Amino acid sequence: MRLSITAALACATALRPAARAPMRMSFVPGVTKTDERVTVVGASGYIGKAVVRECVRRGYATTAVTRPTSTLTFDGATTARAECEDLAGITDAFEAAKTDVVI
Repeated sequence: MRLSITAALACATALRPAARAPMRMSFVPGVTKTDERVTVVGASGYIGKAVVRECVRRGYATTAVTRPTSTLTFDGATTARAECEDLAGITDAFEAAKTDVVI
């Protein structure tokens, strides 16, 4: 049995979920910020450096986790030294930073 295009569209429309009201946000993404504390793991890498600088630019309390041998620091960010394979070290870095968000 074949349905006409009109009947097929009517069926598809009937099965479509009802439209939801848009979520209300108290902030504008990319413009304002929340008060979360951000920790960036891999901050000594190419992308990590850019992420740390952008978080600081937007006003987030930022902690940059770099390798223990790194001498890298960031203006406006706290620097923690830890290896990502060292669970105790990385956990200490997160706890010291009072981390809300990990990137």
